Amino acid sequence: MLEKHKVLMVVDNTCEYDSRVIKEAEALYSAGYQVCVLCRASDHLPDKVVINGVGYSRKIQTSNISKNDLVSSFINKCEVLKNTSALNFSDFLKQLIFVIFGVFKLLVSLFVYVVVRIFYMPIQSHYIKKAIKDHIVSFSPDIIHVHDLHPLASAVKLAEKYKLKVIYDAHELELHKNNMKLIDKLWVKYYEAKNIVKVDAVITVCESIAVHLARFYKIKKPTVIFNAPIICGVKKEGDSIRQVLGLKESIPLVIYVGKTTVNRGLEQLFRAMSLCEEYHLALVGPCDNQVKSMLESLAILLNITKRVHFYPSVPMEQVVSFISSADVGVVATQNVCLSYEYSLPNKLFEMTFANLPVCVSQLPEHEMFLKDTGNGIMVDEKKPQDIANAIKELYENKEKYLISDEIMKAILGKYSWASQVKKLNAQYAEILSANIYKYNVQ
Repeated sequence: MLEKHKVLMVVDNTCEYDSRVIKEAEALYSAGYQVCVLCRASDHLPDKVVINGVGYSRKIQTSNISKNDLVSSFINKCEVLKNTSALNFSDFLKQLIFVIFGVFKLLVSLFVYVVVRIFYMPIQSHYIKKAIKDHIVSFSPDIIHVHDLHPLASAVKLAEKYKLKVIYDAHELELHKNNMKLIDKLWVKYYEAKNIVKVDAVITVCESIAVHLARFYKIKKPTVIFNAPIICGVKKEGDSIRQVLGLKESIPLVIYVGKTTVNRGLEQLFRAMSLCEEYHLALVGPCDNQVKSMLESLAILLNITKRVHFYPSVPMEQVVSFISSADVGVVATQNVCLSYEYSLPNKLFEMTFANLPVCVSQLPEHEMFLKDTGNGIMVDEKKPQDIANAIKELYENKEKYLISDEIMKAILGKYSWASQVKKLNAQYAEILSANIYKYNVQ
């Protein structure tokens, strides 16, 4: 019986804000599965909790190895030695020591970084493997659903030992992530190539990534499950971003949804806002503190501080309704890596389901999406003037870009979370059936 099947999801974060993991876990629970999400331990979250029928077990410990801590400790000790009164060198020798110390500091920093990156992965994998094994023994799952690359090798090994099925959920192109270092790319290439061919199924977030993974690793094309939002009443009344900011309906409001972090086009968007007088910008979602500080400084420089608003995350099922009072949505993801080039972010779905005209980057998945929806303009994401022109066009001719009820019905039929759940359930039914096969190199 379906209700007897158990799923152990594994994710290498605390799963506090990972909407894809949460949505999939709750969808599987609703379909009759018992679901436990194994995630990282957290000081501010409970070790064990059940939310909407899904159990969360925060038992994955984190390695204490830190490049910054090791380097800082070493440097601090050297500083103490250098400044001690016992060393009464001449000014020349002090300057020479300072130069030598600087070079040595750089070399040590580089060496420690390499050592940490080499040993961090195996040590962290040890913690992950132990946590997975403990949960296999206590929970007795039928399927291990892996949401990150780090746990994949451990899940594959333990699945072979305990005769379990494995699903690998590739949230992005791990080998082509933003700001990856060479040593990390080498590790990812080796481990993903070694293990992706051993799982029972691969699922991912968009067509471009599915095609790339199939070609690069010579596997069956992964199932595409879009990062679509859960819709909970799209309507203008009630709490909305415009209301909480106290903005009148006559004030043009531009919205950005998602994490405030690097290479999301936020610097370009801020510069575009300086060209859109009287327009306000709201950024809804968690913030990287350094990036937020940089953007606040940029806002001061551009004299747009009073027109820029940072607002924290709202529950994922409320995002669509919350942002629907805005006028224009912007997705200006920068094409800095292949993972970003192939991105189809959930913010684009959220803005579209809220029936907002959208300004989007010139990326292939964005282009395919706009062909279905017709609700936006593609721009050169590196040019603030292009973004500003698009924002003005979308606001001033909004009716031209609004989606009709008939087209919205077709869009929801393809992209809604309810449609994705059907594909997820079908994938599970397939690998639990009698005709199961492993992915093999062709």
